[in-house]
Amino acid sequence: MLLEEVYKKLRAEGHCCITVFRGEGAGQYTDPDHAHGSLQFPAMHSKVVKLEIAAVDEDVESIIEIIQQTASTGSRGDGIIFVMPIEDMI
Repeated sequence: MLLEEVYKKLRAEGHCCITVFRGEGAGQYTDPDHAHGSLQFPAMHSKVVKLEIAAVDEDVESIIEIIQQTASTGSRGDGIIFVMPIEDMI
């Protein structure tokens, strides 16, 4: 599975502080070929995996590159990456 490959490559490059979330989502980029109906969710949705990675600024480009090279499936909405500053960690 792609998730395991991404995780292994990130760890092999020394990146840590990785949290994995598995869930379902719907949005502008939901791939109709991979969408599912549900009684729990009224809209068509796709199964998603979300990674949260806490990293120093110097590691961001390396992390993005690993994710893009390893996790791309070519599906619509695949590979959305957000980079946000961490103001504080307690």
